[in-house]
Amino acid sequence: MDELIHSKDGLNLKLSDDEQKIEVYSNLFIDAYRYTKKSYQVKICKKLSAKYGDDFYANWSFFKIVNSNYAKSLSLTSCGLSDDRKFNHFCMVGNDEMIDVLTTYDPGIKVLL
Repeated sequence: MDELIHSKDGLNLKLSDDEQKIEVYSNLFIDAYRYTKKSYQVKICKKLSAKYGDDFYANWSFFKIVNSNYAKSLSLTSCGLSDDRKFNHFCMVGNDEMIDVLTTYDPGIKVLL
């Protein structure tokens, strides 16, 4: 991850590797997001590796999660206020970071390089 900006205009992420740069953005329609060091997400990483193999992150560093525990936890902390929302949970995995985004809209993606 090169940049993460959360402002009144929405959430904007710039991601890159040796071959490509992309921008992921969502204008004003972010319900929740979290940034976590990947080393603190061991349980999730083990579960993904068991289900999809150890090469999963090499091929899929940006993916959508179905039946999201993050969305379920938001329901609990909001006392059910978020239950009528149909969240999309997107996850972006970097070298040592995971960014989870809950939104009712798909984010925009621009290939910069």
